[in-house]
Amino acid sequence: MQAAGCSTIKRRTEVKKEEIRPQLESSEENLVASYNEQARAVQTMQATVDLIASTGSTYSGVIEEYHDVTGFILAQRPATVRVIGQAPVVAKNIFDMVSDGKEFRIYIPSRNAFLVGPTTLTRPSSKPIENLRPNHIVEALFWPELTAGKNVLFEQFDFESGRYYILTLLREGDGGKLEIARKIWYDRVDLRVSRVQLFGAGGVLDSDIVYFGLAGCWDNARRRECALGGAIEFRARY
Repeated sequence: MQAAGCSTIKRRTEVKKEEIRPQLESSEENLVASYNEQARAVQTMQATVDLIASTGSTYSGVIEEYHDVTGFILAQRPATVRVIGQAPVVAKNIFDMVSDGKEFRIYIPSRNAFLVGPTTLTRPSSKPIENLRPNHIVEALFWPELTAGKNVLFEQFDFESGRYYILTLLREGDGGKLEIARKIWYDRVDLRVSRVQLFGAGGVLDSDIVYFGLAGCWDNARRRECALGGAIEFRARY
């Protein structure tokens, strides 16, 4: 008989003392309260974004076709949004899309085409630009509140690159079985939302939204204000 052996490879990474940031502590109640405060406060949004290709998403097809796309977003709660995509340098409109949350309209100047349809994509087109939908953009900008009575799980999750708190919202699926609806990631460096994952029926990941340098809430004169800031990266299944 031969004994089976195994070997372990260890890698040591040197981290400068000044790069080590303390991890903040919080609780489920405090994180839910912070999330709801920002969800209620953000009512309108104006933003300029660079659309970054993400493998498998409809935006990746558009960007592969037009190389670089700059997006201008105007949005208002609960689900009104307008997104204008432009080619760089020449500032030529590639698409102009508006939605009220139920119906979407998109104008494509290069094809002199005007498309109208439901915000839910049912039959994907072979042309990437015709598959664009504003759903995940609205979901990234305007968060629904975590109201009392919702099934929310609280956990701590550690990566090599960082430590996080996660709030997992559950919903009732087919047959009354609970399934994941949303995951909200808090970076423990600053206790701000750094990532939101949205799940469809059966636990399928529909959207993965990463926030870089997300602004929070602050006291300004006599009122409390909240805002989104920094960059937002969308990764959508459709």
